[in-house]
Amino acid sequence: MGMKENRRAEGRIVKGVGGYYYVETSDGSVYECRARGLFRKQGIKPAPGDYVEFSLPTDTIAGNVEVIKERMNALKRPYIANVDQLMVVIAKKRPDPDLLLVDRLLIYARLMELPVILVQNKDDLTGEDILSQYRDAEVKCMSISVKTGTGLCEIREVLRGKTTCLAGQSAVGKSSLINAMDPSLSLDTGDLAKKADRGTHTTRHSEFMRIDSLDCWIVDTPGFSILENAEMSMYDLKDLYPEFTEGAKTCRFDRCVHINEPDCGVKEMLKEGRISPERYERYKLIYNELKEREMNRYD
Repeated sequence: MGMKENRRAEGRIVKGVGGYYYVETSDGSVYECRARGLFRKQGIKPAPGDYVEFSLPTDTIAGNVEVIKERMNALKRPYIANVDQLMVVIAKKRPDPDLLLVDRLLIYARLMELPVILVQNKDDLTGEDILSQYRDAEVKCMSISVKTGTGLCEIREVLRGKTTCLAGQSAVGKSSLINAMDPSLSLDTGDLAKKADRGTHTTRHSEFMRIDSLDCWIVDTPGFSILENAEMSMYDLKDLYPEFTEGAKTCRFDRCVHINEPDCGVKEMLKEGRISPERYERYKLIYNELKEREMNRYD
């Protein structure tokens, strides 16, 4: 007689470490599994966030991911699947916000057709209100303070029923925000390094965390390799800035990239103060990076 087949269950991969996948079932149990060799032959790799069928482990046989269910989407770096929205967290101060990183994340999200929530934490500190630069960028902007609790009720409603990927610099309060949503998670938080005023990294791999009270999942990520592998040209970039759309209709040239061309409607909007000049300058930086990358590709 053949060996009896392991019983199967369904769940979601919450993290993958060293070739092992940790699958959480609806009752909160987590099982350590390997992936079937069949996936490797098919060029498929399970990802955190995948909904799967798996064989339950026994005393002698490890659990196996048997079936990966159809994905809604999948990000490459970080390699995660089935995300509803991206929440980019910045700090009003300490650390100073890296807005070039924010812009790259917004571009990445638009490429992946992910809605974005831009959250400015540490609103209890004095400092510049950065969110005004993004008033026409088709992102939901929220000002909060995890320390004082300001805005956390609104954050809960944004997270409710969704799978949300968190991104942003270290020490902006991502882990503290997650802890505020569910204190039982007790995530480590990174204090600012005193001399360099930079954050210490507390997240080393992507991990999905379920918050039962909100019927939601949050995934904190160790970082994004943004745009390096994105299949886009320098000419695509302008289309990923929603605030350019109106001005682009009046540009003289169809392929106007809104930098050196005459009779540019976007630059006219810039002169009139209808586009953030800071965000426009960062647009030019990213455009030139893409241009250099394309030129190097053909050297």
